[in-house]
Amino acid sequence: MSRPLVSILIPCYNAAPYLGDTLDSAFAQTHPDVEIILVDDGSSDGSLEIARAREPRIRVLAGPQRGASAARNAATKESRGEFLQYLDADDLLLPDAVAARVRQLSESGADVACEDWRRIFRQPDGSWTQGPIESADYRRFDEAPDLAIFNGFWAPPAALLYRRSIVEKIGGWNPTLPVIQDARFLFDAAFCGAKFVHVPGDGAHYRQHSADSLSSRSKARFWADVLKNIRDIEEMLLGAGRMDLARRNAVGRAYALGARVTFRIDRDLYHANLENLRRFPEQPWSPYLRGAHGVERILGYTAAVRMMGILRPGQNP
Repeated sequence: MSRPLVSILIPCYNAAPYLGDTLDSAFAQTHPDVEIILVDDGSSDGSLEIARAREPRIRVLAGPQRGASAARNAATKESRGEFLQYLDADDLLLPDAVAARVRQLSESGADVACEDWRRIFRQPDGSWTQGPIESADYRRFDEAPDLAIFNGFWAPPAALLYRRSIVEKIGGWNPTLPVIQDARFLFDAAFCGAKFVHVPGDGAHYRQHSADSLSSRSKARFWADVLKNIRDIEEMLLGAGRMDLARRNAVGRAYALGARVTFRIDRDLYHANLENLRRFPEQPWSPYLRGAHGVERILGYTAAVRMMGILRPGQNP
């Protein structure tokens, strides 16, 4: 079997506490032909110095902060590998991950290898513990990978290996989605016709920074990203003539979920989701959303938020 070059591409912004372990996991790959390119995205915590200390085993590029997508695109441009492994600067690859994924892609002719993975969680004493192995029902990918991904399939970049040809077909990572760019990139691969292959086994560890994640710090920003992504995908499906009943139902459900969740987060986002949802009259509204909308029409938004909170204390809408 040939030994194709694999490029491990690492966007890095202020990841000093974790970067050494991430790089060690890249160095430990059993696949014999690997290049490692790290793009420092304007770090101010010593990450760049940690990376520079590993040269020449890695290639380090540095520039002003432009976001993770721009950093990944810069690394992709500089890479030479037939296969591309994106690796966030705080996540970990298991030693045989790249080798197993290359083998599956080479044997199957697929474009994206999806390996099973684990979340790891910080404990009060500063240690990290592993969650269970996470996998998915890949039978959903047989007929409509884009629909499976839009309906909720997700895996961190550390668990995915892309063939360069599909990345070039996608055209790069979307810099207009600062929060959920990894989910969109995976969708874009499916939209471009990628074939997916499942790689069983524990291949990557994803650090779950629950208190520090962008989605936790700013729920409004996260859901604004989600709304933009739904709108973009709806336009893509319509433009390509692919808006069949299953995809229309999926888009409608996404707007309904967005309206229900953002009601108590941000007035403008709630109304924007609601406006889009009205274009899908066949989509049922949840009892919570119907109640929220009805109370708002009578009492106004602020009073409705307060009343719905009283009626359902502590309940996640």
